[in-house]
Amino acid sequence: MSTVTKRSLILVFTVMLVASTVSATGGVAEAAGSGDLTTTGGSATYITGGDAVTVDPGLTVSADEVDGARVLITGGFADGDELSWDTAVANQNGVSGSYDETSGVLTFTVDDGTVSAGAMQAVLRTVAYRNTADPGDADRTIRFVLGENPYYEKNDHVYEFVAGDTDWTAARDGVGAYYGKDGYLVTVASSGENGFVRDVIGGNTAWIGAKGGGNIERASVIYQWKWTGRISGDSVFQKYIDPRFGPGDPYWTEAGPYANWPGDSPDTESGTIYGYIRSDGTWGEKPNSGSVDGYVAEYPAVSAERTVEIQTAPTVTSITRQSPTGQTTNEDEITFRVSFSRDVNNVGTDDVAVARQSGDVETTVESVTADSASEYDVTVALGAGEGELRLDIDDADGDIADDAGNTPLSPSVTGD
Repeated sequence: MSTVTKRSLILVFTVMLVASTVSATGGVAEAAGSGDLTTTGGSATYITGGDAVTVDPGLTVSADEVDGARVLITGGFADGDELSWDTAVANQNGVSGSYDETSGVLTFTVDDGTVSAGAMQAVLRTVAYRNTADPGDADRTIRFVLGENPYYEKNDHVYEFVAGDTDWTAARDGVGAYYGKDGYLVTVASSGENGFVRDVIGGNTAWIGAKGGGNIERASVIYQWKWTGRISGDSVFQKYIDPRFGPGDPYWTEAGPYANWPGDSPDTESGTIYGYIRSDGTWGEKPNSGSVDGYVAEYPAVSAERTVEIQTAPTVTSITRQSPTGQTTNEDEITFRVSFSRDVNNVGTDDVAVARQSGDVETTVESVTADSASEYDVTVALGAGEGELRLDIDDADGDIADDAGNTPLSPSVTGD
């Protein structure tokens, strides 16, 4: 800055920090007999660079007892996204937590088998979200899942490997319910799900819900494989066709929606046979009494989610001299324009401060006039004296905000 003659003014302006907010709206999971998890309505607000915000302090859990839980960022996950929790509350309730920053999954395990629904509810209510980098503008979906069993977000189901050498029929009949949700031998409908099931069995072999046999639906079909699990209607996923109803040799139809035999088709073409998954994810065929390490059960999950909307808060983008345009002046007043990145409200004379850096020049902020909802003209009256001046934005009462109520991180920023 430099010293100027009487009523000369050096204008310095302030640019406010960029901030973002996140709003979360609630939904409700389907009620289940012995397990239910419900998120509340309303919203939460997160300001980028600020403190973490609790995702859902009103979440409720009802169950006889709980063996674990997961919280996942299932939509819009980005670098810097974090889920945290109150470790003191978790410790008091016999629960431990672990967050995987590469997948956006927070896993809660129970230190001693199970805890009450109220204990897990207390822990889940402390889960908080923040982003330590740039959240961008994509929505986030945060899902709470009841139970310790592995969760596959693509279909909102959980899976369980049950160890033990049992026959296929006994495995099918042995699948029960998980938090009131009836299960079945796993149905694999995609390569992604197949890879997930492979990871669930952890190097073992296991029965899946596939069954082959000669339950002929048309004379042209010699043999077929079908699912006994979640697929309703036509559960047949592969057929062996009699050549008498077409040219060439007998052939297997293309599997649909998915199959993972080591070759293009299964080996068996007669009798009743059952499917299992190997440790490498490929499928095999065994008779009902064939030896495997266990079976995989699949259940609909007890879960609920909140959608997280990211909004960008307003910032000051520039302050320019309007009249006069020069850096120094001998006029009785000066007007300069404050521009915001978006429309804002409640910009008044109490939000603008002229700081005297040196000298004794007298100043008064006379008016703040909206040229538009994002641009405001500030008129400053100059009295006797001379000196160096600086302009600050000082929103001490925090009333400058956009239509959504978003405010900057720092209510007061000093000019350079």
